Amino acid sequence: MPEFLVRIETRLPQDLPEAQRAQLLDAESARGRELLESGKLRRIWRVPGRTANVSLYDVADADELHELLSSLPRRGARSTSARTLTQSADAAAAYRRRSQLVLPKGA
Repeated sequence: MPEFLVRIETRLPQDLPEAQRAQLLDAESARGRELLESGKLRRIWRVPGRTANVSLYDVADADELHELLSSLPRRGARSTSARTLTQSADAAAAYRRRSQLVLPKGA
């Protein structure tokens, strides 16, 4: 399955009532936990000083990624970009070599 690097920047309206803002943030947090628990959202990092994050998704294809991102409650108040990631040939070869190592007894 391909992995996607996703960048999300949120811009909630300044005049959004506090109760509605809190409800939206709670819903977004709950949906994020669901995606993490499903394994589709593999990692997420907050961007300090901004209402933004960078995340790693492991999904079947771009259509599934679009479906998942569309399920996030703040979809109308954010900008999103995504890039498909592929493992470099050198990294894949190094991983295969490392996984084939046999440690001596007692090591």
